[in-house]
Amino acid sequence: MDLHTPIRVIEGTDVDIISPFPLLYLERLIKWTHQYKSLITHDFTPSDDASLTEGFKDHIENQLSYAVVDKHNKIGLPSDEPIVVGGYFIEASTPVNVYTHVVSQRRCWGKGLMDEAAGMVVKDLFDTQPQLQRISAYMVANNRAVIHFIEKQGFAREGVFRDMAQIKGKLLDVMHYGMTRKKFNSMTPIGVEEN
Repeated sequence: MDLHTPIRVIEGTDVDIISPFPLLYLERLIKWTHQYKSLITHDFTPSDDASLTEGFKDHIENQLSYAVVDKHNKIGLPSDEPIVVGGYFIEASTPVNVYTHVVSQRRCWGKGLMDEAAGMVVKDLFDTQPQLQRISAYMVANNRAVIHFIEKQGFAREGVFRDMAQIKGKLLDVMHYGMTRKKFNSMTPIGVEEN
């Protein structure tokens, strides 16, 4: 993946996405991670904000990332300016597969902003990464909100990893989902208009 491209803005209806995720929003990103019961912030990852900050900074500098901008202030913050409300972080695993991770401000939940952004991110990945054949995602099996979110994007459940995560000393299953280029080409992503 070419990480030396300039900052890009991809315009959508209610959101724009910016790649890479701007480092000036790093502190806000770390605060968002405290709102999630996810694999990012549990037993096998950094437990303090300084370590999380360094990890995200390294990721942003070395892998693909996107910031989600609420263009019309649908979340109702006391601001007339568009504001970064979430992010997508892409982790290369093989030459043909990446993992996507998402985090957002709690006020985004249920507003459709992250749904629109997900469609834009998936489209951008397949459009700009010709070698890419699939996008994968994983989450703890008891996180129903994330499972609903990823299924709504068209990702297919591919398997369950039993006792893969340990959260607060308790073993939990992890769900694995995927979207292939072939499947993507047969559907219209959420938030993306056909020309």
